[in-house]
Amino acid sequence: MLEKIRDSTKGWFAWVIIGSLAVVFALWGVYGYLGVGAAESEMVAEVNGADIPRYAVENLAQKMQQQAMATGQEVDSETLRKQALEEIIMETLLIQDAQKRHFVTDKKLVDKVILTQPEFQIDGKFSSELFMQISCRNCIGE
Repeated sequence: MLEKIRDSTKGWFAWVIIGSLAVVFALWGVYGYLGVGAAESEMVAEVNGADIPRYAVENLAQKMQQQAMATGQEVDSETLRKQALEEIIMETLLIQDAQKRHFVTDKKLVDKVILTQPEFQIDGKFSSELFMQISCRNCIGE
């Protein structure tokens, strides 16, 4: 059977078709991997004019599932998606309220609070390595 396929793919036309299929599947895979397309722009909720995209909910749900697995808990993925959506909605509402009330935090105050947190200290002193490890583990940027 493979010999028949090989014999019928000797012409240039067959290679153009095979090449075209390879390009289509490669692009499809890249777009799917990068999350480009309809799923990226699909909004699952709107909070006072702020859109919540599906990928944000999925990313948070995946992070929550990884944390649950690390502690040995079994959680339903649909339950995690609902919790992730609720968490994002609450965060969005809090940010909107803080902006509406013109709340501002001084960077030096934030730095001071971080430096005094026992979670980031080793032998009573701030450890930048420990801070970076915890920040990376929790996907928190600078």
